[in-house]
Amino acid sequence: MELAFVGEPAGRVRAPVSTGMTPAGWESGEAQLWADAFDDLSRLQSRTGRFFPVPDNFTQRDAREVKDMLALLDGEETVLRGSTVSVGVDSADALDKRGDIRAGMFRVTAGYQSLLFTLGDQQIDLGPCTEVYTMDKILNMKEARRDLAAHGHATVTMRVVKRFPPVRYLGPLRTNGTEG
Repeated sequence: MELAFVGEPAGRVRAPVSTGMTPAGWESGEAQLWADAFDDLSRLQSRTGRFFPVPDNFTQRDAREVKDMLALLDGEETVLRGSTVSVGVDSADALDKRGDIRAGMFRVTAGYQSLLFTLGDQQIDLGPCTEVYTMDKILNMKEARRDLAAHGHATVTMRVVKRFPPVRYLGPLRTNGTEG
């Protein structure tokens, strides 16, 4: 393969076709990942009207968050990562209600007044959001009962149902789609 620039007889770049195009130290597809990430960051800045330099130490995780923010702004649901959910309880009644899931599953819906993302030193507020989690098992019931008795509050860790991944969307609770 040869690339020649018009008017530059010495301005030719040559490489055997067998030479890889991935820069040394990069994984295959990494250049495209970063090109997409910077394009997404530019689109996010345009959508929110907040322009700022690329944050120092911009990571692949940051790039995924930017992609999630754009999806949320487009009215889509985003799938949350993780296989467990932890919630605080401060009464035996609340703990007992969560303990009654032996026969099936239960859903927890959390509404937030404001969803705030941080990129570098920039904070981007996307507004109210809702998260929906479906769980099928409490993983630490004994410890939670012990902590509740000793301290008056406990953290319950529950397993998320794989076939119903947790989702997040902007706005109030929807009564169709997610809540089926």
